[in-house]
Amino acid sequence: MTLWHRRLLYIFLIILFLILAPVISFYAAGYEFDFSSKQVRHTGILILTSEPKGANINLGDKRKYNWLYDWFYQDTELKTPQKLRNLLPDEYEVTLTKDSYFDYQRRITINPGQTFLLDKIILFRRTQPEAVSEQSVSGGYLSRQGQYLAVLTKESLVILELTSGQKREIPLAAEKIGNALVKILWAPSDKKVLITGGSYPVFNIETGIKEGAVKDYVFSPIANIKWDSFSDNKLYLEQNNRLYQFDLIVKKATLISNAPVSQDFLVRNNNLLTLTKLNDGWMLNITVLASDEQIGSIVLPAAAAYLFLEKADDFIYLYDSRRNTLALIDPRSFIPATEFITNIKNFSLVGEGKTMLFWNDFEIWLYNKETKEKSLITRTSEQINKVWPHPKASDYFFYSTRSNINAVEFQSKDYFNVTKILEAPNITSPAISPDGRYIYFIGGVMSNQELYKLDIK
Repeated sequence: MTLWHRRLLYIFLIILFLILAPVISFYAAGYEFDFSSKQVRHTGILILTSEPKGANINLGDKRKYNWLYDWFYQDTELKTPQKLRNLLPDEYEVTLTKDSYFDYQRRITINPGQTFLLDKIILFRRTQPEAVSEQSVSGGYLSRQGQYLAVLTKESLVILELTSGQKREIPLAAEKIGNALVKILWAPSDKKVLITGGSYPVFNIETGIKEGAVKDYVFSPIANIKWDSFSDNKLYLEQNNRLYQFDLIVKKATLISNAPVSQDFLVRNNNLLTLTKLNDGWMLNITVLASDEQIGSIVLPAAAAYLFLEKADDFIYLYDSRRNTLALIDPRSFIPATEFITNIKNFSLVGEGKTMLFWNDFEIWLYNKETKEKSLITRTSEQINKVWPHPKASDYFFYSTRSNINAVEFQSKDYFNVTKILEAPNITSPAISPDGRYIYFIGGVMSNQELYKLDIK
């Protein structure tokens, strides 16, 4: 090759570089030239992660990306986690699939220059429920910290550790527990339970030992009974409209307040909260237990009856079951203000207690306790029994009806996604393990309700 040819080739390569370098940089920077419209478009980025990893990604059949997308990804099978560049602005029907899991689908819009995050996707395992106990059970009672579930059979008290699935059966052969109105009350530490039937026995769930029976040491009928907020050895019981404290160690009930208990009561921070009927409403009274001195009172509107709902925060919750109305009272306020939520069946606290996930028979709502804003999430055609949050993912919650359990992805009032993860007859008492892996529930034919475990992770 002559010198002239080498110089010509050198000049040609420089010209080629000067042409191609800006073009490649133009596309690499996320731009696309549309020859049909003769317009420059800025592409976008989609970031996808899922739990578990390794889900197949499908964005639909229509080409919605520039040629650099083909250069980088070609025909490779896309799996999560993935960062997809050079996507043209458009709508996408994102589908994630994985063997033995329910599909995930969501329609999204990629805007010019936008990075769209789908980085909190949970895929739920497609499995069949497994029987935990073959005995017929009644009622499921979740412990205060959500670590255990307690159920009753005809012969035993069953304590189930939700994360490991281990269970302990405590015989009840000598106990005459009674009818279906019996409840199981958990002590503050989740180490003891009280059964509100028969002799009102108290069991240590770690040792299986019966530590006492309240009715063996009191003589008047028990109208109401609750655990102390801090001590596993103290119970409060209502007898003849007066409040007594029962000490499990000395086995003795002591009158601790002369304040009348005419409806319901709650003991919190060594204060007694009671309700007094007025002519046109109710009065909430706050009394110091140590001195029996009334330190505050709050007027409530008329209701057939109010009940205290115990939740793990500082608010006082009073529920009117006849009118389906909840009163929220913040006792820390200088003038305690009362907020009311109507058409409510029950609720769960989420977001460190700042938000309430509440429901009625056919609707699920979100309520911000700070802004007082209510947002409707969804309506259903089947009556809702329970709604509860995912313990590990703030964007997910579950709700159950008589015949199914559903997982809901909820990010804002403009987007939610429902996945039916179970169909079964007569579902009651659902509870999720603290690690979010298992959902336990009672279900089956009415005459033979059994406890089941569903692996969703």
